[in-house]
Amino acid sequence: MRDFAIMMGSAPVWRSWEHVLHSVRTGEPAFDHVYGVPVFEHYARDPEAAAVGVAGLHSRSVAENDAVVAAVDLGDARTLLDVGGGRGSLVRAFLAAHPHLRATLFDLAHVVRDGEEDERLSLVAGDFFAAVPGAHDVVVLKKVLHDWPDEQVTTILRGCAADLPGDGRVLVVENLVTPGNTPSFAKWLDLLMLVYAGGRERTEADFRALLAEAGLALRRVVPTATGISVLEATHA
Repeated sequence: MRDFAIMMGSAPVWRSWEHVLHSVRTGEPAFDHVYGVPVFEHYARDPEAAAVGVAGLHSRSVAENDAVVAAVDLGDARTLLDVGGGRGSLVRAFLAAHPHLRATLFDLAHVVRDGEEDERLSLVAGDFFAAVPGAHDVVVLKKVLHDWPDEQVTTILRGCAADLPGDGRVLVVENLVTPGNTPSFAKWLDLLMLVYAGGRERTEADFRALLAEAGLALRRVVPTATGISVLEATHA
């Protein structure tokens, strides 16, 4: 968790928390207030800050990947698309567990430019608000949707559903917010998303509604030992 700890103590994250009252008063990200642009636009301009962010998220993700792979039955799936998959630790875990599988890692250019392709893994740079590579049996979004408000989430999901085969699946991997005042990591993360990225953590009901807006139906939710859950959706 070293890189995640470094990220949490880095200037972009800490300065966002420093101005948390701006978010409380306005409902808007403190990051935008401090830096004048949203976080991902800032990262595109500041490669050093982007590298810290990518490394931090990678280190957090690696600790969860085995649990995610174990929770998913890929059945007869032959191709997998990892949308916003960063350095590709999750997609590589899927490939290691399923030798028959081929996969595509899709993320921003500054994220995938240093990655390595092989005969089973392709790297594609792009913007998931514009278009998502199509015709994959399974589409995975791990901790992507929590970065964004509802309207943008619906846009991302529609892009994922656009060329999804009739029996294809979309797997949303997120921390789910539970009802009531019981403390949880998801509720702290919800505050971080508010001040830092302008997104939010969501309940199962929230995701069900957003998936429906995109023409998808939530079929099941699989909790994992790491605290995150896998939400499996298909065409409605």
